[in-house]
This record gives sequence, structure tokens and C-alpha cells, in this order.
Amino acid sequence: MDELRHLTAQMAREGVRRLLVLSGDDAWTLHQAQRVRTALAGDGLWVGPRPMPEPYVSSAALKSLLGREFQHAFFDAREGFDVAAFAALAGTLRAGSWLVLLTPDFAQWPARPDADS
Repeated sequence: MDELRHLTAQMAREGVRRLLVLSGDDAWTLHQAQRVRTALAGDGLWVGPRPMPEPYVSSAALKSLLGREFQHAFFDAREGFDVAAFAALAGTLRAGSWLVLLTPDFAQWPARPDADS
């Protein structure tokens, strides 16, 4: 996690944003995302189908946050991938931010039902 914090500071200096994809079984992916969320300074908006500690919003309610900015964001696509919500979320991030995408295992993702379809 020290390397993640170092890279985050470098991103802030350079004014860039990055995507971090966490793909694997549900429990592992959630655990890793929670570790990253704890390690990163600043707000970490969580967007997904299941409530999480604040700040949290469902993908359907994400429109209510347009115009706001967040330091980091976590998008839970393990049960469905709402492309419009993902794009809107990306637009809320400040320079130096991480957008963390949680997905099912890449090998199994195409065969899993998509609750957003």
C-alpha cells in the first residue's frame, strides 16, 4: 500500500487520474477494494448495488451527484456494469484520483448474468 500512496502523490503532482481494476472472486475483490479505500486519503465514493460505508450511492442515484467532485471512487460492477453510470462517475474525479473498478473474474465475467442488461 505504500507504493499505492506514493503513486497517488505523484499522480496529484502530475494532474492525472488512473483506473485500477480488481478482478477475481467476489470476496477477494471486495476485500482488496476495502484495503485500497482505507489506504487512500480523501473521500472514496462507493457506487454499487449494495450499501457500503459512506460516501455511498447506487448507480441509479449517481445523477444526483453530477457537478460534485471526489478524490477517489469505487465502482462495483460485479453484478452488472452500468456503462453510463461508470462514465458519469469518471467525470466526478479530481486530478490525482483513482477510479477503482471491481469486476468478476475476467475468465468468468462473460458467462455471468448482468443485472444491468
